[in-house]
Amino acid sequence: QNLLQSPCKLLCGSSSTSISQPQHSPNSFIVYSYPSLCDSIPNSILQFSHLFPENMPLSSIIFHKLFLYFLLGTTFLMLNLSYFQYLSLDDPKLTAYGSGVHKNDSGQKEMTKFPSRDQIVQSIRDCTAKGHEYDVLVIGLGVTGAGVALDAQTRNLSVIAVDQDDFSSGTSSRSTKLLHGGVRYLKKAMIHPQSSWSQFKLVREALHERWVIFQQSAHLTNSIRIVAPVYSWKELIFTWVQMKLYDWISFPHIHSSYYISKDTLLELYPHLSTKADEFGQKVMGAVCYFDGQMDDSRLNLAIAQTAILNGAHILNYARVVDVVHDPNGRANGAILEDKETGERIQIRAKQILIAAGAFADEVRKMDSKEAKKMLVTACGAHIVLDRKYAGSQANDGFLITKTTDKRVLFVLPWQGYTLVGTTDSKCGVTNNPRPSEKEIAYLIQHVNAYFNPENQITRRDVLSAWSGIRPLKKADDERETATISREHAIYTAKDTQIKSIVGGKWTTYRRMAQEVVDQMIAEGHFNSTLKGQFVKARTEKIQLHGQKEYNPEYAKELSTHYHIPYDVAHHLNEAYGDHAEFVLQLAEETDSKVRLIPIEKGVKRPHPYLEAEVIYTIRNEYALHPIDFLERRIRLSMLDAKAAKKALDRVIDIFAKERKWDQDRKEREMKTARGLLQISTEKIEKVEVQNAT
Repeated sequence: QNLLQSPCKLLCGSSSTSISQPQHSPNSFIVYSYPSLCDSIPNSILQFSHLFPENMPLSSIIFHKLFLYFLLGTTFLMLNLSYFQYLSLDDPKLTAYGSGVHKNDSGQKEMTKFPSRDQIVQSIRDCTAKGHEYDVLVIGLGVTGAGVALDAQTRNLSVIAVDQDDFSSGTSSRSTKLLHGGVRYLKKAMIHPQSSWSQFKLVREALHERWVIFQQSAHLTNSIRIVAPVYSWKELIFTWVQMKLYDWISFPHIHSSYYISKDTLLELYPHLSTKADEFGQKVMGAVCYFDGQMDDSRLNLAIAQTAILNGAHILNYARVVDVVHDPNGRANGAILEDKETGERIQIRAKQILIAAGAFADEVRKMDSKEAKKMLVTACGAHIVLDRKYAGSQANDGFLITKTTDKRVLFVLPWQGYTLVGTTDSKCGVTNNPRPSEKEIAYLIQHVNAYFNPENQITRRDVLSAWSGIRPLKKADDERETATISREHAIYTAKDTQIKSIVGGKWTTYRRMAQEVVDQMIAEGHFNSTLKGQFVKARTEKIQLHGQKEYNPEYAKELSTHYHIPYDVAHHLNEAYGDHAEFVLQLAEETDSKVRLIPIEKGVKRPHPYLEAEVIYTIRNEYALHPIDFLERRIRLSMLDAKAAKKALDRVIDIFAKERKWDQDRKEREMKTARGLLQISTEKIEKVEVQNAT
């Protein structure tokens, strides 16, 4: 009956109004009705007077007021029709799953066979010897480069893609792990008229791509509920309208956003402070909304592997040392150096694309020393804490909106831990950026501002800290990097015709790749290959490696059949998808079905990684160095740096056996890996020594 009443009556019902709670599964939750609202809302809030600067033209104010009233009325109506209901937290991404294990065309279980790295190098040699000209050379194998390689290869173009380091070794493995449209960008669209359309378009595009990635790689993605605490009626109304708009433009969306009371909020986050903030306001409830999450480096790897399965020549640890030009000055090839062997190969390509992220300017200067800088780089630091600092439910995180630099921070659950990020400050370009103590202190300070005194975090609670460099397209004026648009840009060098793609968001990688390949085809670079036809992108419907037969329930069968703990089976199922069973088959064949880090006495939550995973990633996922495995095949060094150091000796022993290293090579690899892990653990160990003293 309540749902049939007017929006105002439903919204403004007495605070005693509630919805009875029938039996429901642990994966469901109830949305309670609001306390009395209408009598308490100040008139100034309904007029939205606080949103518009004094010098804004009257016509703009009228337009935006009408727009906001429309949004408010629409969201009230949506609430009236459908939002007091149970919302399932069960996985909404796919209507049907596979059997759990990959099968061949005959329906038999069969592992996908990838060419070895040596075989790929030999194929490149053979193509060069025969005078073959690739259609596209992609420089960089972060998510954008891998996405371009997959898009172009599936349009019947021949692709070679290289990276001077490992897959996703730069920014693509150091994100905040969100697949999202960006609530911050939507807020900009609502309150800054001059940028409203571009920001709105960016959010809408990203939300569509979020859904595409869910369909392509369900085993590496999941949905999460994010809670945004509110401290005043003004903040509640604005946040609620913002999240309803976020729902509306994210079609199909994950779940609908809704309001929860202060009591419900404290049940979910008992460590949140109830004291007044700096403006004398106390938390009065929260608005919950839903977004996506991913394992970024493994998703990047899956994109590259899918490109390889479609015939692309993909090579990590191979750098471009020089660009080759024809007599007219147009770039038509490059000299590649295999960093593992030192061998150099000259290849020919009709089109070269630089997708090198933060290193794009450096690569462009290799082609032309007069190339102008087109990037602004910003560092985003993250810290990892114990799981208890996220919400009481497994897939709950919360949003920090009150920060000194007016950006937002996320406190998110991630692989059994709590991820906090991110900062946004200008920085230089380096291979292995490290977060400064100032950035770590900034994150701790803002988290503590939301926590009660009994749950304050300190530097010693930080299990790992790392930083990623965002490559942002250069603005026309100097400004803070947090205000620079996350839209991407495609540049073409006037003389050499080398293209560069910069900026953008992780979530929109596929759309960026599609746009740049569309542009290449439209310019006629591949007329001989495509016979003058325009071939449309096919990546929206492609399933990435590991997805085809993935089933989230298959972990139970793995646990039972292979006699392994459920936490191990669940990890394998989520990390390797329909190839998890082949990891366990390899474990039995190689007698490596044991935990990489033995369970120590008193440890409540052991790490789920197996020694067999080291072997599997070397043989099937192009892991060439221990840090490739510890940081990007599994995420241990990013989750718990001290645990990664414990595992290092055993990982190097397995690498040495698989790759036939001598003692000298083992010592070099140990030194390199320890140096990289030291970035995350140095300060932690100093703090522990000081406390012990």
